[in-house]
Amino acid sequence: MSNSSDALIEAACQGVGLVRVLSYQVEAMLAAKQLVEVLGKFAVTATPINAVMSPGRMMLPKVRGLVGYLAQSLDAKRKTGV
Repeated sequence: MSNSSDALIEAACQGVGLVRVLSYQVEAMLAAKQLVEVLGKFAVTATPINAVMSPGRMMLPKVRGLVGYLAQSLDAKRKTGV
């Protein structure tokens, strides 16, 4: 047991056991065949992510940049299925 997903993923790559993490955390390892998905038919469906902002207030440029980046990145992943 660990509170570090990186440590758990590394242990799984070394063959120590199974790990339950978010798909984006292991997509490279799955593609490189370092890890194999098990129990895939029991995977949880994706949950939408929403950004809620007050329409009457100025948004900080950093916040606007983060929301824009996440929207673009997540939309690209959704379209490619990765």
